[in-house]
Amino acid sequence: MTTKSIITESTRGVGRLRQIFYNPELLPTLTEDQAIDEVIAREKEVGLLVGEFWIVKHIDLPEKLGEDRFFEAWESNNGVISINMEKARAIHMDLIRSVRNQKLSELDSQYMRAIEANNNDAKKTIEKEKQILRDIPQTFDLSANTAEQLIQKWPSVLD
Repeated sequence: MTTKSIITESTRGVGRLRQIFYNPELLPTLTEDQAIDEVIAREKEVGLLVGEFWIVKHIDLPEKLGEDRFFEAWESNNGVISINMEKARAIHMDLIRSVRNQKLSELDSQYMRAIEANNNDAKKTIEKEKQILRDIPQTFDLSANTAEQLIQKWPSVLD
């Protein structure tokens, strides 16, 4: 399966990037470009591509934009692809929250066992660990100038 991205630009020059996945097994009689054109036509028909948009070009996923992890943060401004770091930080924090929530759930089970065993030391330790996890969104620094730098930022308590 080939992954391509299309850049659509509005008349104001600020665009939206969309991913299209081409699987020749699903559309064996079409070339890749024909299949992508078919997908674009369908997306316009059902309202996924709306307004004054047109295709600027097909591009392979650029590594410099943080793989496709930050795809929703990609932007096109007059045909130049860049990453909106504010959006990328929000996407990265959502991933951190997801892993954190899993850890909190695991600690909830441990806490219940500590209550059942009447183990006050374990309860206090778990309470401190849970508070550290809860504080991550407010305290963890996601300052980064590039997607590569942002990917490297990860709370050690989640390892």
